[in-house]
Amino acid sequence: MRFDVATFTSLCLITFLCCALIATVLSRMFAQVGTFRLWAAAFYLLAAASACFALRSAWHTDFLLFATAAFALQSRILIWAGTRALFGVPMAWRTAFIVTCAFCVLYGGALLLELPMLPRAVLLALFFAPYRAATLHEVCRRRRPHLGMARTVVAIGATIVTLGAIVPLTLVLLDHANPHC
Repeated sequence: MRFDVATFTSLCLITFLCCALIATVLSRMFAQVGTFRLWAAAFYLLAAASACFALRSAWHTDFLLFATAAFALQSRILIWAGTRALFGVPMAWRTAFIVTCAFCVLYGGALLLELPMLPRAVLLALFFAPYRAATLHEVCRRRRPHLGMARTVVAIGATIVTLGAIVPLTLVLLDHANPHC
C-alpha cells in the first residue's frame, strides 16, 4: 500500500465518518450534553471536506478546494464551540459567522487570483491556527478540576484534528514536489 495524498484522504474520510457516527450516538445517549451534537456536526463537516478534497483529484475545479477549506474551518469552529460548551463557557456565534465570511471572501479571492500555494497555505494557517490554539487553551485551563476525563477526551480529539491539518498539507506539498509519482 502506498501512502500518498489519496490514501490519506480516504483514511481521513473513513475516520471522520466513524467519529461523526460515534458523536451522533453519544449525542442521543447523553441528550443533555450539547457538546456531542456540535462535535458530530464538526466531524460531518470534516468528512465533507475530505470528500471534496478527494473529488478534486477527479474534477480539477477550485470550487471543490474552496468547499474543502470552508468546511474544514467551520468544523474547527464547531470543535472549539463544543469544547467551550463542555466547560460551560458561552460561544459568540456572531463572531464565528463573521470569521467564516471573511475567510470565504479572502480564500475565494486567492483562488480567483490564482495565487501560488504558499500564500494560500499561509491564509489557511492564519484562520485555522487561532481556533486550534483556542481549543487547546480551553482544554488546558484549570477552571474546573472535576472535568479531568473531559479534558482527556478533548485532548485526544484535538490531537487527531491537528494531525488532520498538518499531514494533508505535507502530503500535498510532497505530491507537488514529485510530479512523476
